[in-house]
Amino acid sequence: MENPYQTPIYALGLLAGIVAGLIPGNHPVRWLNRLYVMLSASCGCWLLFMLYTDWAYTHPFDPNDGGPRVFSALLGWAAALAYPIVPAFFLVSLVRLIYGRHKAQGAT
Repeated sequence: MENPYQTPIYALGLLAGIVAGLIPGNHPVRWLNRLYVMLSASCGCWLLFMLYTDWAYTHPFDPNDGGPRVFSALLGWAAALAYPIVPAFFLVSLVRLIYGRHKAQGAT
C-alpha cells in the first residue's frame, strides 16, 4: 500500500516552487514574497513529512522507528526545501531567464 501523504508533499512543494518562480522582478519586496511562499510551503510539507513517517512506521514489526520520526520532526522543513521546493523554483527561474533572453533577442 502506498503512503497517502506522498502525493500531497510533492504537489504542495512543486506548486510552491512554481508560484515562487513565477513572481516577477528583482525588487527586494518580490524576493521577500518568494521567500514567504517557499517557507510557508516548507512548513506545510514539514507537517506532511511527519504524518508520512508516522504512517510508514506505524506497525508492530519495526521497533526501531525512532530515527526517521526524529529526523522528520527536526529536519523535515529542510528536506522539503531540498526537494521539491527549491529545484522547482530554480527550474522555473531558469525557464523564465531563457524565455526572457529569447524574447529580447527576437524583439531587436
